[in-house]
Amino acid sequence: MITTTIHYTIALLVAIILFFFFFSLKHKKQIKKKEISHPYQYNEQDHILQEIQSNIIQTQYLKENDWHTLRDKVNDIYPHFTDRIMIDFPNLSKDDLRIILLLRIGISHKEIARLCNIQLSSFRKRRNRLKQKMNIQCDSISQYIKEMYIAST
Repeated sequence: MITTTIHYTIALLVAIILFFFFFSLKHKKQIKKKEISHPYQYNEQDHILQEIQSNIIQTQYLKENDWHTLRDKVNDIYPHFTDRIMIDFPNLSKDDLRIILLLRIGISHKEIARLCNIQLSSFRKRRNRLKQKMNIQCDSISQYIKEMYIAST
């Protein structure tokens, strides 16, 4: 009688374990289906960034007015971004700020070098100098700049 009870208990435990195992598999599949059926939708900010990127990449050379427009658009998307940068890092030059703006909106390093009319190797040196001026330790200054002030925007 005790062995029968033990067998029933074991069978019941196995059934419960199998139930939860298959339930969790089904739940994971449902989550994946929802992720696939509802792809990431762009919000207005993403659309504006894509438009800015497209306009800049199509440009051969950015004039002074273009830089002001870029600064204004970035400040519209990320309120007071340039003001915060200049307050937190007052030793940055106008060219440093321009590179930061281009990095912030996701322009590639190759495109930034082209827009600044410098070699890609020179741009790499400028990135390192920028890290030194900002006194930051990070693997990717591009990623660091993209994430700056994100929590409070």
